[in-house]
Amino acid sequence: MKILNLVTLLVLVSCKFSGEFEAAKNLELKQVKRTVFGNDKVTVVPVVAGKYVAEVDFDKGVFKGKKLELVLNQNGKKVVEAEFKIPENVVIPEQNGTVVITAQESGQNYDLYGELKTTHTASEVRQSTRRCTYTRSVNRCEERCTTTGSTRRCERVCRPVLERHSGYQYYDYRVVTTVKKVDLELYSANTRDEVAQFAGSYSSSSEDVIGSGICR
Repeated sequence: MKILNLVTLLVLVSCKFSGEFEAAKNLELKQVKRTVFGNDKVTVVPVVAGKYVAEVDFDKGVFKGKKLELVLNQNGKKVVEAEFKIPENVVIPEQNGTVVITAQESGQNYDLYGELKTTHTASEVRQSTRRCTYTRSVNRCEERCTTTGSTRRCERVCRPVLERHSGYQYYDYRVVTTVKKVDLELYSANTRDEVAQFAGSYSSSSEDVIGSGICR
């Protein structure tokens, strides 16, 4: 992929992408860990050229700001958990687009290029039942009495009130499956020398209700 203009739009949502990371050359990634005193300790971790099981997580911490976390695993063991800082002026929407973050901005030794593609697929219409609540008007009656002198008079007074009831209803829906695919590339700082790439995906499903019957 071609590196785009640095003034681009980050369109990666806060979720984890699972996939494969392949380093074409030996790399050095910076790993940040917080000490018991609340300080950040930076360690440079060597990453040998090869393939790794990887996770990429786009997040926005309350205190740390926006960041991209890259976790590499090999033979069931964590190799490194590297953090790429994301400039605060970069917006994070949820669909498609690209991003370029320079080494100077990210705090790592490499420029990062990313592209996100999102697809939505809807199933056929399905029908199911679900719990629901409904209100019903009923008459509530009570006896009211008045006393005048030695005479006591009572009468039955009724009035309508609304009651809430639990029930079930049929509804029609489609299952919408969202698949997000992300491609990341690392380049030696200020060059077009590609040193690593990551390809991962994230999927989720939800119900899109298109109609419902009476709750009863």
